[in-house]
Amino acid sequence: MPRARGAQLVQDTVFERIKSDIIEDRLSLGQKISEAQLAEAYDIGKAPIRAAIQKLTAAGLLLTKPQSGTYVFHLTLRELRALCELRAALEIEAVTLALLRAPDELAEKSADILAKMEDAHQAADRAQYLDLDTQLHALFFELSDSDLLLEIYLERVSSKFEALRTRFGREDDHQQNSIQEHRKLVEAIRIADVQELTQLLRIHVANTQSYYARLLQ
Repeated sequence: MPRARGAQLVQDTVFERIKSDIIEDRLSLGQKISEAQLAEAYDIGKAPIRAAIQKLTAAGLLLTKPQSGTYVFHLTLRELRALCELRAALEIEAVTLALLRAPDELAEKSADILAKMEDAHQAADRAQYLDLDTQLHALFFELSDSDLLLEIYLERVSSKFEALRTRFGREDDHQQNSIQEHRKLVEAIRIADVQELTQLLRIHVANTQSYYARLLQ
C-alpha cells in the first residue's frame, strides 16, 4: 500500500474512532481534549490525531477556542434551536424529493425500519431503537437522490443528533412519544401525503427540540 494511502487510512480510522467516542458518550459534551491525550489513549502519533481534530471541528463535533483548547461540542439553547431549524428544513426537502423520486422504495424501507423499531421498543432495547431512529431519518436523504443534501445532513446535522440521542433519548416517556410520532410519519409516507408529512416532521423536530432543551438546561 502506498505511504500516502496508508496515512489516509489511519487518519480516517482515527476520525471515525473519535467521532464514535463522542456519539457514544465516551467523550462528554463540553469535555476538553488535547492531541497528546488522544494520542496516548489511542496509542497513535499526533499527526493523524491532528488531522482528525481538524475534520471533527469542521463538522461541528469539536470546538477550538483560542488560548483555551479543543472541546467536545456543547449546545446552547440558541444553538440547539438553530440546529433543529436546519434539520427540519433539510428533512422536509429530502423526504419530499424521496417521495417524488423513489416513493415505493421509501414506503417499503421506512415500514421495514419502523417494524424493527417496534420490536426494539417492545424489547426495551434502547440502543437498537436509537440506531434505527437514526437509520429512518437518514433514509430520507439517501433516497432523495440529492448528493448535496445528503452531504450537508451527514456533515452538519446527523452526528450531533446521534450524540444527543445517545445521551438524552433513553427516557421511557420520550421513547413512547417517539414511536407514536414515527408511526404517523411512516403512515404519511405510505399514503404519500406530503402536506401531512411536512406538518408531522415539523412537530417531531419541535418536540425533540423542547425535550433536549429541558435536559440541556
